[in-house]
Amino acid sequence: MHRPTQQYSRVDNPSSDLMQRRANTPSPSLSKDPSLDSAPTKKKLATVIIMVLPLVLQAAMSLVIACIVIFPLHQSQYMIERHPTVPLADGTSVELDGYHLLQSDITTLLSVSLVILRWVAAAWTGPLCWRVVCLLGGFHGIQRQDIRWVSSRKVLPPSTHVRHPLAFVLGIILLVSVVPQAFSPLLTGAIMWEPITLNLNEIPGHPRPTVSVTGTMPGGNLRISPYSLTSLPMRFARDYITSWGINNETYVSKRVVSSIAGLGINSTLANVTLPYLHTSVEWYKAIPSQMEKRLNETLIGNGTISREVAYLSSTAGFIWLTTVEKDPQENNSWYLILRIRESSSCPSDLEWVPGACFAMGHVSFNATSGYCLNCRVTFRSVIQNDTDLHLIQPGSMYSDNFVARQLPTYVTDLIPLAVSLPSPEANPTLYVQLFLSRAYSALWSSVIDTSNSSTIPSDYSPPLPALRAQVDIARVSAWLVIQLAATCAGLVFLYLQSKSKHPLIEDTSMIAFDMDSSDAPRPSAHDKSEPTSLFRIQPDGDVWKVVPNV
Repeated sequence: MHRPTQQYSRVDNPSSDLMQRRANTPSPSLSKDPSLDSAPTKKKLATVIIMVLPLVLQAAMSLVIACIVIFPLHQSQYMIERHPTVPLADGTSVELDGYHLLQSDITTLLSVSLVILRWVAAAWTGPLCWRVVCLLGGFHGIQRQDIRWVSSRKVLPPSTHVRHPLAFVLGIILLVSVVPQAFSPLLTGAIMWEPITLNLNEIPGHPRPTVSVTGTMPGGNLRISPYSLTSLPMRFARDYITSWGINNETYVSKRVVSSIAGLGINSTLANVTLPYLHTSVEWYKAIPSQMEKRLNETLIGNGTISREVAYLSSTAGFIWLTTVEKDPQENNSWYLILRIRESSSCPSDLEWVPGACFAMGHVSFNATSGYCLNCRVTFRSVIQNDTDLHLIQPGSMYSDNFVARQLPTYVTDLIPLAVSLPSPEANPTLYVQLFLSRAYSALWSSVIDTSNSSTIPSDYSPPLPALRAQVDIARVSAWLVIQLAATCAGLVFLYLQSKSKHPLIEDTSMIAFDMDSSDAPRPSAHDKSEPTSLFRIQPDGDVWKVVPNV
């Protein structure tokens, strides 16, 4: 049944002249047979190069972006401020010269690169949609819904993929070509910005900063006034709390230096002396006679009970020390009593006084100090070593020997402050070693600062907050593989097009306007259902024409 159509005369409808001229005008989207084309071969080659150039640029830009992110950007450091200022120990600050890139600059450059890459990819995927339509319509045939999906969604409908192997391949090509640009977050999220501290060994245009640190030289003597000795217990407790606080750090040396209070956290000093105490503990199952004799001389002397006995009977973790010999000058070991727990129940080998739980032992020690290179300021006036100390020969420093002799006198004052140490019941040896090491460090710092020691200049590197880029190389590699997959899909399409008997569409900008679709199936005027019949798209002279698939 034929649909009635209204006829228009050429005179009454001038637009028919325009339609006739358009039909007679060669389509710019159609590449004619080279044997019939009068244009030079070089012009044809240039046209093909321009047509394929976006595909090549997409692959090249993807490689360049991935390489820049992986190699120059990974582990690179960036300032937090455009013109950062460096604080010095004397309270002044110095502004660094030059223009410094920031994290926001790197993020902006990466975002701009991805936008340009998206534009380049669109220059290929946009024309690719109509080229796929014409290629599929020329080989196997195409439906109306296929064109609608490709023109609006840039992909073929799922039902088309199972219609023909070529339709499946072309559908995958479209999908792989369009999807990669949605994976930009995979690349931008691969960069993690880690806060760090830069230590400036040199400040351009300024001499290297120095600070004076109190200390003694090997063979030097200490001069401590009687008034300073009276304030030593208070300084001792202050330096212990300042250095260690509630941190449960092990195998590090620390020192409080009041002269570096102006230095920022994470500053590094080129050379400074830190205290070091090495101990080994031997536990007794029974009290040796020599130790019992020293206990009677120290804890109970002249018929008077020492104040340490009260601590021993009431405080878990309490440590009591006494020298092995009466003359402290000849001692490098201590007798030790440690109360393990406050409970009265205790293993028989640890019980000394009925109703209490004690452990007794012998502590051998090696009290010395060492030079620390590039020590770090961890807190206000506190220095800590991050590398091994260069130890000084034991016995060559008078200050070390003096502190070791005085430690049993002052150690009981620190027992209430040892809250950060592990339980003495779980590991009594570790408890004793950590406590004595920290007590020696705090007392050494107090003695050096209290005495009339000389000051030794030390270079220091002031801190500067910065950010370090940490790149997840696996994510960047995955993003690059996805981008290169689009390039491979484009090459596969060019190969399939080369096998087609129809020429490649060079310019797709006006193909929908120039195509002759007068014979294409249209929706029914009654139910508006979309026709499902296949039709072909093939060249007809100088234009593309839609013809029924017969």
